[in-house]
Order: sequence, then C-alpha cells, then structure tokens
Amino acid sequence: MILNATKEDFENPQVAQYFVDSKDLKGAIIPSANFEPLPIAISAQQAAVALAHVAHNCEQRTLRMDEDRFSGLPRYLTAESNKNGHNFGATEDSMVSIYAENIDFANPVSFDGSSVEGNIEDTASNLPRIAERLNRSASNILDLYSMELLHSMQAVDLRKAQQTNVKLSEKTEALYKAYRAKVPFVSKDRLFSQNLADGIELFNKTYSKLLILGFH
Repeated sequence: MILNATKEDFENPQVAQYFVDSKDLKGAIIPSANFEPLPIAISAQQAAVALAHVAHNCEQRTLRMDEDRFSGLPRYLTAESNKNGHNFGATEDSMVSIYAENIDFANPVSFDGSSVEGNIEDTASNLPRIAERLNRSASNILDLYSMELLHSMQAVDLRKAQQTNVKLSEKTEALYKAYRAKVPFVSKDRLFSQNLADGIELFNKTYSKLLILGFH
C-alpha cells in the first residue's frame, strides 16, 4: 500500500495502473507475489495462547472461591436457604469444559498445509481457520468471566453475611450494584442461562465505554 504517492511512483506502467488520484486521497494498493500471510497467522495463534492462559486463571480463581476449605465460605457458595441444593457445582463443569476448549484452540494449525495450485503455492497459513478459532476463544473468555462474576458477587454477599465490616472499593462497588440490578442473589437452585447472558451484556457495555474513553 502506498499513500500520498509522488510522480516518481507512476513511472512504471505496470504500477501506474493501480494508483488513484482523488480530491482526498492519492495512493495505491499494489498486488504482489507475497500471498502468504503467515506472520499474521502466527500472531493470531499467539493471541490464542494468551487467551488460554486467561481462561486458566479465570477458571482457577473461581474454583478456589467454591472450595470452602480455601475461601471459608459455604461449599459451592451455597446460601443458608439452599443447604440441600447444588448451587454452583454444575457451573464448575461448564467452566472446565470451556477452558479445555480454549486450550485446544491454542494449538497451532498454521503448519497444517499441503502444496496446491500445481505445486506453485507450497505452503498454507490456514489464517481463516486460525481467525475463527481466535474469535471463538475470545467469546469463550466472556462466558468464563460471566461465570466468574456470578460466583464473585455471590461470594461478596456471603462474606457480608459473615462479617458486617466488609467494604468494597469504589469501582468494585459500582460493578456489584450494576450486576445486582440485573442478577439477584442465588438463594436456591435455578437456571443460570439468563444470568450468564446478563453478565456478558454488562461486560460488553463496560468495554464499549472504555473504547469511547480511549482505553483500548
């Protein structure tokens, strides 16, 4: 790609045909034999590896909250009114499954190629497949964070029931109130599908605000 081209850039007739010269823009996009976007594919794979680590940390934090011997809270963050319930026991299985999927998506597939076009193109980046896997990894992170948020807000309420002097930071308090405006305390077993969707919506709104403020 060439922007703000000079007259010298037009000297080659083969190159000149790709230039545009308009009121607001002068430049060209010139095709070349460099058809292999492997550097982009490798970078995308590296991002998938990073998201696998993010998934691991999120899953481990949440499992520790659910463990009564570690947190000092009821097992599976179960309310006093739900002693015979399962509460968050099942969501642990879902988190582990999503985490395992992100580990799978972190495995490189850029070297899974064969010669094509009559052996002219002798390698393949599989970039479309990598991009699809990375997109799925990012979506999984939102699912995991929403599950962690469900657990975390439950843990806050249970800790407040244990200790009257529990205080949250200003930002955490704002997040707590925004979440509780949508998702109530889990006093008995229920379906969490809508709660998880509400958590993802809250994350999306928060991220949109950060983009508007320039934190991206």
